Amino acid sequence: MKLVAQAVDSILVKGGKRIVLVCTVALSISSYFIFTTFPPPNFNFYLNSHAADYHPDEGVWTAAGKYYFEKFFLDKDWSYETWDTKKFGNFGNRNPVLVKCFVGASLFINGEVTSGESIPGFDFEQMDWEVVRDLRPPEAVLDAARVPIMIMGIASVLLLFLLIRSFTGSWLLGLLSALVLSLQPHVISFSQKVMNDIPAVFFGLAALWVSFIALKEILVCANKGLVLRSFAIGAVVGLAVQTKLSTLLVVIAIVVWSALELILTVKEKGVAAVHIKKILLALMSFGLVLSLIWILPNPLLYQQTLKNTYRIFSLGKKVRSNPSALEAQKNSTMQKRWESLIANGPDRSGIFGYYLGLPSSVDKVTMLLGIFLFALLFSRSKAYAQKRGYAYLGIWMLITTGGILFWTPFDWPRWYLPMSPVWATLQAMGMVLVLAIAYHWLRPWLKPAIERFGGNV
Repeated sequence: MKLVAQAVDSILVKGGKRIVLVCTVALSISSYFIFTTFPPPNFNFYLNSHAADYHPDEGVWTAAGKYYFEKFFLDKDWSYETWDTKKFGNFGNRNPVLVKCFVGASLFINGEVTSGESIPGFDFEQMDWEVVRDLRPPEAVLDAARVPIMIMGIASVLLLFLLIRSFTGSWLLGLLSALVLSLQPHVISFSQKVMNDIPAVFFGLAALWVSFIALKEILVCANKGLVLRSFAIGAVVGLAVQTKLSTLLVVIAIVVWSALELILTVKEKGVAAVHIKKILLALMSFGLVLSLIWILPNPLLYQQTLKNTYRIFSLGKKVRSNPSALEAQKNSTMQKRWESLIANGPDRSGIFGYYLGLPSSVDKVTMLLGIFLFALLFSRSKAYAQKRGYAYLGIWMLITTGGILFWTPFDWPRWYLPMSPVWATLQAMGMVLVLAIAYHWLRPWLKPAIERFGGNV
């Protein structure tokens, strides 16, 4: 075990420096998949134009994006009655509106939105957007609507790198995690579809990264930086929740981080090091920005804010009782929940099985090795910063896994996308452990050959 741990250190520190360039190139190529599978409009040098499969929900997201962007930004119509429309059903204003604003803005920038006009060839009023009837937005409209989702898919890969790099201090783990995420079939697929699932992943990772950076300073920092850091956390958390309510799992993780940070500060530096007034100021700053971002983009909340907030959150109960879900898709038992969790992870979105045709057990074993390496790294961490990083990483992975396991009512792949960064991180750790073991066993044979060419091992 000690030899393996030493090999892990060699890979993460010495070996990591040698592999960073290779991982960066591979990451760039794999991220390009998202661009080439579906091109932004008016960029005819991209390949595989319009190759992305159409999902029937994309039609109504496109329609709602056009409607709300026009009402909010072009018509300046923020009336309660206009925004409390029933024309979009569950996809309407009682669903967080941020993604609709991005979609509408992209349609407007690309010349596909003019106030008072409807998108040709698409009947928004009748909601005839079922794919079986071949009713879908025109290709130019669909491409324009997909652009912001695609950008957030690519940005999610970068954010996972930054997050894991901040947690572990390892460039290699960060790059490998990002590489695996960029290759996951579900991530590539839903980065090409006009829905709020990939934006939720993006803003969730952004909230985690900003909060991790800011939290360690809030309890003991000077007043000058306190409000700014609290504003930053409130802003990214607010944007995440405005994207999709499943990002509340991220909020729970950040709350647990905050409590842990307070406990550790008191334990290491004493109660005197914690300034109660500063903490209250930080909470007020956080709450103010979070409330503003939650309310301002949604005129439905301008009246009866608490009541309509409850209506938005209660939408989840209606969605969970969706009568259109097939019986085989329902996670009615704990065994079915576990099966759905694994199916939407290593079984359907594992990179070794998908790209190399290997059994899904290879992806499962890699992730199990990742769990083992995580426990090893956490137990061997001596520096406070390292221990803190691995503790926060573990909390996030546990809360995300538990939340998805117990909350997700149906075996629908897009609802399991919050697990994608967790799967990617575990698989990257498993790959590092395999590299470390191979490095340990092959080093005696490789050393003479490498030294012959002037290198060192």
